[in-house]
Amino acid sequence: MNNLHRLYQASPEEFCAELDASLAKIQRVEARLADCLSRVEAMAQLHEEFLRTSLSRHLTEPARSWTYDARLPNRHFGESVLAPEKDANGFNRWVRRDHRLTAALALPRAIQYHFSILVADFVSSEAEASFSLTVDGKPYPWMSTEGRLFKTVILEDPAASSLEFELFVDPNAVPDGKDVSFAFRSIHVSRRG
Repeated sequence: MNNLHRLYQASPEEFCAELDASLAKIQRVEARLADCLSRVEAMAQLHEEFLRTSLSRHLTEPARSWTYDARLPNRHFGESVLAPEKDANGFNRWVRRDHRLTAALALPRAIQYHFSILVADFVSSEAEASFSLTVDGKPYPWMSTEGRLFKTVILEDPAASSLEFELFVDPNAVPDGKDVSFAFRSIHVSRRG
């Protein structure tokens, strides 16, 4: 038997008083919970207001750079890349055999940019030799490939509204039976100078 049942058997009046006291406690907790919820709602409204006003001023300033790390969620490349893999040197993402890494970045084009990609591996030396970059449909040669850090400079193009790049290897350079072409660790685009 529980305590309330024993209390009721001993004194129905005491039982009712105990129940009233418990209900009063529950009502106080409900009132505090309602107060907390209204404060949370007020904080959410303040946060929304901050995002609409203060933060929007900063977002209207042009971005200065863009970086993608293979450990980050894939919000840019769709089905072109596989899930991140960890090896002895860090994380990488493999690019599917017939796919290309493409992204359109909201970067002003009246200036030049450094572009670099750290490649973890290629499926063949032929794939590595064919590794290419185009920006706004124009091919860009690699200025450096030391340590598989591929680098170049993207020229200004004031007529362009964004920086659209595409990274790929020649599908014919991928050996039969392989469903991936290259793996990368990070991509970085930053203003030059």
